Amino acid sequence: RLTVRQNLYNGFATRADVAEQKNRHVSAKFNVLETKEITALDTLEAYLNVLRARELVALGMQNLKTHESYLNQISQRVNAGRGSMANQRQAEGRAALARAGLISFQGELRQAEADYLELVGNMPKGLKKDNTPFNLLPGSIDAALDRAMANHPAIHSAQHDIKAAHAAIQEARGALCCPRLDLEGDVGRNRNLDGVQGINNDIQVMLRATYNIYNGG
Repeated sequence: RLTVRQNLYNGFATRADVAEQKNRHVSAKFNVLETKEITALDTLEAYLNVLRARELVALGMQNLKTHESYLNQISQRVNAGRGSMANQRQAEGRAALARAGLISFQGELRQAEADYLELVGNMPKGLKKDNTPFNLLPGSIDAALDRAMANHPAIHSAQHDIKAAHAAIQEARGALCCPRLDLEGDVGRNRNLDGVQGINNDIQVMLRATYNIYNGG
């Protein structure tokens, strides 16, 4: 026996399923773009942090040299009897504070370089100062929000997720609330069927409608 069945109508469940899968595919594509943008943003932030930390270290070294120079001059004046020991102690305290600040800046630089290495895979060497095209940035927070809502991959991904969910609802509703209509062709070739000797062949074509009236709640 050979049965051929072609579905003619199922409450548009198949069309809804196709729409759901298409939207899920597009959503996944925007998820990839979102990951790319997040990675690029993290890398840019690490790059700027390295430049900032290097500049702070340079300023800290300059500040320490300045305080050490002042301390040396004050010590010479004290040794010559033209300065007070209080001024020297105060200068020593300021130099120690500058030295502690430099050590802190150097620690921040090592952390920034480690973050850069983790993201990029190479130590930051020969980095140039950023040349930000500020003319391309939005003029206000509202303009930035409008641009983000119109272009950010996360927004587009969420929109297609919503469309996929609506399509899934339509698919479920079609299977539950609508009849199924199938065109069926059936060919049977039998011999000695049901206790009757001889050949018993049959051919039938039918339009079959089925309706689910109960599926256990």
